[in-house]
Amino acid sequence: MSERIKFRYFSPVSEVQNYIRTKVVEITRFAPYDSRLSTAVTKLKESYACQILVRSKAGAFRTLVTGPNPQSAIESAHTKIMEQLKKWKHQRFAPTLAYPL
Repeated sequence: MSERIKFRYFSPVSEVQNYIRTKVVEITRFAPYDSRLSTAVTKLKESYACQILVRSKAGAFRTLVTGPNPQSAIESAHTKIMEQLKKWKHQRFAPTLAYPL
């Protein structure tokens, strides 16, 4: 898994950077094998946008959200991307009955 984090139009303090990295690491642990993850947090006029993109052989998963601060934006984006990954994982690994009982 390769990951990339970009901050646009602002320089976050180390606590914010660490918080975002923690969320990104959680996503990488749940993403399909051999995925590439990119995260961009952008300062807008009065809010922050967070975009997360996971690219893999299983498909692409993406989300774009805004929040009043970088932490809330990454938290919302993390929640949405994890929902997508959980849905994929459930569909991919759900038990199937090849032979009805």
